[in-house]
Amino acid sequence: MDSPLYEKIANQIEFQVHEGIFLPGAKIPSVRKSSKRMEVSVATVLQAYSLLEDRGIIKARPQKGYFVLETQRQTPENTQIEPASNDGSMQTRLQQLLQTSQDEQIIQFGAPVPNSQFLPIRQLQRSVGRLMRLEPEICTAYEFTPGSLNLRRQIAIRMLDSSCQLQPDDITITLGCQNALMLSLQAITQAGDTVAIESPVYHGLLQAIEILNLKAIEIPCSTESGIDLDLLEKAAKEWEIKACIVTPNNQNPTGATLNHLARQRIIKLAEQCHFTLIEDDVYGEALLLR
Repeated sequence: MDSPLYEKIANQIEFQVHEGIFLPGAKIPSVRKSSKRMEVSVATVLQAYSLLEDRGIIKARPQKGYFVLETQRQTPENTQIEPASNDGSMQTRLQQLLQTSQDEQIIQFGAPVPNSQFLPIRQLQRSVGRLMRLEPEICTAYEFTPGSLNLRRQIAIRMLDSSCQLQPDDITITLGCQNALMLSLQAITQAGDTVAIESPVYHGLLQAIEILNLKAIEIPCSTESGIDLDLLEKAAKEWEIKACIVTPNNQNPTGATLNHLARQRIIKLAEQCHFTLIEDDVYGEALLLR
């Protein structure tokens, strides 16, 4: 007999607690937030949380929400080391471009960087100031691969909004998106391998391909539908493509977003043609904020 929906939700949250995503004493998502994310009724979530209370997993605090009981365990932190990379010839051109972009007379359209007036500067100042007062060691110490366990745990919690079930050990903190792309390519390719990329594409990806001595097949990307999947399929059948790098949400520079059917098709293509799909989802959270 199939379990009730509220019990499935309770089992899922209990698993996340036991895997260390939610630490002892940590607050779990509110009833309304969980209801919206899981697309279930508030009553169903309340039933699930009540069941978790009965199991001794969480405890309700009046006017504050639900918190993991202090008896729950943590998961250990693992570390690993990633290789460094060398400079390529594109580095000079990129440096010239960045120097030109510092001209105050130029309106920036070359990089997706918002003007400071659109950022919560005062809130950031307060947060940084508070952190420096309360936990200065966090701001002054190095973090080694795979990065801060607390940060990875918060990312795992945030990824729940995207329906991604991740553990902290599934996550590696990198020095930005460029470093993440480099590490991904280094993990699955060797010099001379062929990589499919969107065209036009973020210049940093071209730089990474040059540094790693890879070959690129440019697949046209339109502003309406994103990467041309017919041409990608044709290229994958004609050449041995080792990886395909795609930005499914707000692609830079076209701004295209792949629809659900296109996402399903590109995953099926990767399985059929035996190439690794690297998702550059640097702007994906913008969709969650709409």
